[in-house]
Amino acid sequence: MRSPAESRRRGARGVTLPELLVVLSVVSLTIAFASPLISSAVRSARARASAQNFAISLRAARMLSVMQNQPLDVTVHAQAQEACPCTPTWFEYRDARGELVRQGMPEWVWIDASQSTIRFLPNGSTAAAATTTIKADLGDRVEIWTIRTETTGVPRVSRVEGG
Repeated sequence: MRSPAESRRRGARGVTLPELLVVLSVVSLTIAFASPLISSAVRSARARASAQNFAISLRAARMLSVMQNQPLDVTVHAQAQEACPCTPTWFEYRDARGELVRQGMPEWVWIDASQSTIRFLPNGSTAAAATTTIKADLGDRVEIWTIRTETTGVPRVSRVEGG
């Protein structure tokens, strides 16, 4: 009859130190290579969300203009210089209670606009067509999203190819 110590030694084999080091090395290399890819994907998703949020806010402002039967302005505080995305950019409008709604962009995302004000008329149209560009510095590339607001007042979001 075997003692319990002999049974443990024979039946259960543990992990050796070299095996553990190999596994830890593989895991750390995987993390090292995957981190930049994941970071870029997250930044790209946040850039897309910023562009979509701007378009949703334009739709909300259009709806408010129609509901209140009066013009409503969306003011875009765009980047002064495209080469320096260091100045914060944002847009703002007044909600149904007359309170200012201000939405800022993340620090690595900036707005470039053809007009500083997009005016929605009581019938839902705009006084003039406007093009607003959301640019995001993803590190290895700049991603560009364009929001076109035609005179019908409907904003359309598109990603610029090659951005």
